[in-house]
Amino acid sequence: MMGRLLILVFISCLSATVAQSVSLTKSEIRSTSFTMNWNAQIRIDYKISIVESGSSPDASSARDATSPYEVTSTTHPAGALITPDTNYNIYLYSDQSGSFTKVDEFLRLATASAAPSNVHITNVQSTQFKVHWDHTNDGMHKATKYKVFYQMGGNTKTKNTVDADASSLTITGLTANTDYSVTVVGWKNSEIFTDESDPPALVASEYYNYF
Repeated sequence: MMGRLLILVFISCLSATVAQSVSLTKSEIRSTSFTMNWNAQIRIDYKISIVESGSSPDASSARDATSPYEVTSTTHPAGALITPDTNYNIYLYSDQSGSFTKVDEFLRLATASAAPSNVHITNVQSTQFKVHWDHTNDGMHKATKYKVFYQMGGNTKTKNTVDADASSLTITGLTANTDYSVTVVGWKNSEIFTDESDPPALVASEYYNYF
């Protein structure tokens, strides 16, 4: 009887340990959003708490979450704004026997710099135009490249990539008398990149029609 009791206790402790191992990771870090991922255990609920670095975790404001969880100003557990160039600490809580307990793992991350600004169009011709923008700031995640997207109506966006010191790009091979939408993104790597410039620049090739 004693042998069976010891085995049961061991299994119970092992289950609790496995539930705590979640491999918390981050992805798609942008200016005002990022995504959290973890290895969710079966039949265990999770909550997430996000605070700026230097602040203590706030369990009272933790919010129900499932992986992957995109964090924006709308989904922030405390209803706070997610801002560019800001350090955050992310804490995960798991439901252990009806009571939420903070998982040992937590993450630090810094959001990307602000989106490129003042996007505007010049030199509009029948099959080309020139896109201009102001650089992102020199924050923690300064852009190493810029990606310029242009889109005709509801078609798929076309991308052009330029070096970080560029502030303009001439786009060629366009269709005459056609409306295009243009946005610019500052890019550091496949995980860290700014929000798209907003609002997009609107232009019609051959005649200038910027709103």
